[in-house]
Amino acid sequence: MGVWNKTSDGSVEIPISNISEAVKSLDNQALTEAVAQLKSAGQFAEVLSGSSAAGRLIETLSSLQEKQFDQKVERYQASADSSEVQRLRDEISRELFGP
Repeated sequence: MGVWNKTSDGSVEIPISNISEAVKSLDNQALTEAVAQLKSAGQFAEVLSGSSAAGRLIETLSSLQEKQFDQKVERYQASADSSEVQRLRDEISRELFGP
């Protein structure tokens, strides 16, 4: 779903673009408005905790992250550019094993 901060507070960092895309696919007005007005993570967490769509949002974010990871692996496997291969290998490694 995102980058796990296992060495600090245990939180998960999720790109706002992924949250926006997942919320749009859920067609939930309250969550859509919360993301549009998002000024802090606390605001979104507050709205999310009162929403019945929280579980669906987490599932959607997880699916989106998995899709993006699969696309990155496919680009890695298909690339003939050594600098791109190294960059993608580093990104994939960080996603799998952390920084």
